[in-house]
Amino acid sequence: MKKIVSLVLFCFLTAGFVPAASAHERRVVAGQFEFIVGFINEPAFSGQMNGVDLRVTQKNKPVENLEGQLKVIVLRSDVDKTLELAFSKKYNDPGHYAAHFLPAKPGKYIFRITGTINGAAIDEQFESGEKFHDVNDVVPLQFP
Repeated sequence: MKKIVSLVLFCFLTAGFVPAASAHERRVVAGQFEFIVGFINEPAFSGQMNGVDLRVTQKNKPVENLEGQLKVIVLRSDVDKTLELAFSKKYNDPGHYAAHFLPAKPGKYIFRITGTINGAAIDEQFESGEKFHDVNDVVPLQFP
């Protein structure tokens, strides 16, 4: 009985340590790099600070020093405006980058990542919905 209780307790305590990329899109880019892309905070809510979360690996090793080489353009199909952002590296986490913004409206967001990595041209589009979450409306959760 103690073993079962210990196992259940272990599972419960480690449940919060699921990698953030579990609700992200994973894709091979330029035939050699693996990108994992999604929102920094998932689920994402309108009016709450968030951003584009990006991990880049090559042969299972983190690709470092990409700040300044890659940018992301944030789009929505129902809005004529775009937002261009630079990625910054995440502290003490090689190959992990973020570009912060505040999604003002709920719905689908598109992240177009462009630039170069080691001379390879990058131009990839990631759309929320199927592989990572759309932005949710925060209004139903507001109290009082």
